Amino acid sequence: MQANPLLEQLDWFFTSVNWTASFPNTQVVPLAKITSDHIPCNVVIDTKIPKASIFRFESFWAEMAGFQDIVQESWGHVSNHTNAANALSSKLNHLRYNLKNWSRNFSNAKVYIANCNTVILCLDALEEIRALYNPECNLRNIVKAHLAGLLRARNLYWKSRYTENRIKFGGECTKFFHAMATVSFRKNTITQLRNEQGTWIQDHEGKAGIIWNAFRNRMGVTEEPTMLYNLASLFTRHEDLSCLVEPFTHEEIDNIVRRMPVDKAPGPDDFNGLFLKKSWHIIKEDFYRLCDSFFGGNVNLESVNSSFITLVPKHNNPESVNDFRPILLLNSSLKLLTKILADRLQQVILQLIHRYQYGFIRSRTIHDCLAWCFEFIHQCHHSRWEIVILKLDFEKAFDTVEHNTILSVMQHRGFSDTWIHCIRLIFSSGTLAVLLNGVPRKKIYCKRGVRQGDPLSPLLFVLVADLLQAIINKVASLSLLRRPIPQLGEEFPIIQYMDDTLLILEADAM
Repeated sequence: MQANPLLEQLDWFFTSVNWTASFPNTQVVPLAKITSDHIPCNVVIDTKIPKASIFRFESFWAEMAGFQDIVQESWGHVSNHTNAANALSSKLNHLRYNLKNWSRNFSNAKVYIANCNTVILCLDALEEIRALYNPECNLRNIVKAHLAGLLRARNLYWKSRYTENRIKFGGECTKFFHAMATVSFRKNTITQLRNEQGTWIQDHEGKAGIIWNAFRNRMGVTEEPTMLYNLASLFTRHEDLSCLVEPFTHEEIDNIVRRMPVDKAPGPDDFNGLFLKKSWHIIKEDFYRLCDSFFGGNVNLESVNSSFITLVPKHNNPESVNDFRPILLLNSSLKLLTKILADRLQQVILQLIHRYQYGFIRSRTIHDCLAWCFEFIHQCHHSRWEIVILKLDFEKAFDTVEHNTILSVMQHRGFSDTWIHCIRLIFSSGTLAVLLNGVPRKKIYCKRGVRQGDPLSPLLFVLVADLLQAIINKVASLSLLRRPIPQLGEEFPIIQYMDDTLLILEADAM
């Protein structure tokens, strides 16, 4: 029989993927040609990536028999902590320990699957000789149902490690998710980094030191700058913000949990939205108590306000820390609190910011900002005036904005003391640890910056970024800057989008 070339290619592909999983640091280095016209290659096999002892909640656990019993039993653990956050953290730690022991029953899934296939194969072969008796038919049906559950669990296991939205219902393939998860793992693995002297660092501790120093100098220090602007003259104080400080209701908290995605990457506690939804009837009272204590301002959030930063490469050949996009993974308990605050702030933020602020606002889109830019450039081009278009880049603005500046801006905008105290509780207790190839480094206390991945952080950043808009409008009202084209409107035009700002100025006003 002639071999199918497509099958051979698929077999080679999956074999190479398995090699990648076993030896993720394998490198092939071409050498110089000496006598032959062939290029010799030096293959270096390295697997010196330390194993991280990070607990991970698997989505298929929620479908297994006995899961609810483990949660119920673990959640009955009596905690001696009077602080609501510490009590919740203690129960989550106890649940993690019990889930680890319980999940060992699924460690031999491959053996169970092979045994089920053997039993089904034997019964099918027996059916070809004679008709099966009722107990034999029932046994085959039970084994098939058990095998389907095991295969579904394995599919969910690999699907959680590679998200593919193009796969429709019924088209899932465990081997596809396995292969793509391995390719994604190899792509995101950081094999080497260039330090400040330009030297390549390949050992794990050296790379971890470079990353830790970069984020510590970015978010772990504060310059405590002095506010040089008179914020009272720049902002209009809004007195109708009472909806932000209404007590949290159980219906509001339940609605947040229902809208949580089930497959997003979890934080250090490693409990995702699926766990909250499946176990909410058991664990909700402790989360209600945490929300009430947080609103009352008598809670220490340090035990739940920890986070991981995972580094996603911006391009195919990253060299330094700046070539990676930091994505923050927040604990589920703190994410619940920030989602409540973010939903409330979204209801009133249009009253607080300028109409030219487009980033991170639900009712506005970034594409409108691009349309404004093209329109302004078109008018400037046809005006025949000498005009300078200046594009400002807020480099690392998310990571370096000062907490005192955020609190001062909110205070002058009319936010109540209760709201500001809630934000201060989050700022003062935040810590992060950067993941290098899945291994966390020692934690960094966040002394400035808003964390990307926190639902509330983009809105806080918009409030502070609007300060630039207010300054430009104030300068224009004092006739220190003039509008380049009179038809642009009454206010000085400035368009802000994401972390960039477009200013249109007259050349003689520079």
